Amino acid sequence: MILVRIGLAIILIFLSSYIIITKNFDLMTPMMLLLGMLMLFNGLVERQKDKKSFWGYLFITISLFLLVFSIQGLIL
Repeated sequence: MILVRIGLAIILIFLSSYIIITKNFDLMTPMMLLLGMLMLFNGLVERQKDKKSFWGYLFITISLFLLVFSIQGLIL
């Protein structure tokens, strides 16, 4: 699980750097999809640490919004 989180974070850093440097915002939707996946993994890890963790629920909720809207952006 930790390798997935580190891998997603590294990919997000490189992708966001590329977007900022080239000012090519066509890759914003896939970046939001990866961000939603990273936040989902972070929320699940927080939930495993503490069952009543507010941050775990918050991360999972935000990740669901990000995933829904990024998939919608990919379809449209």
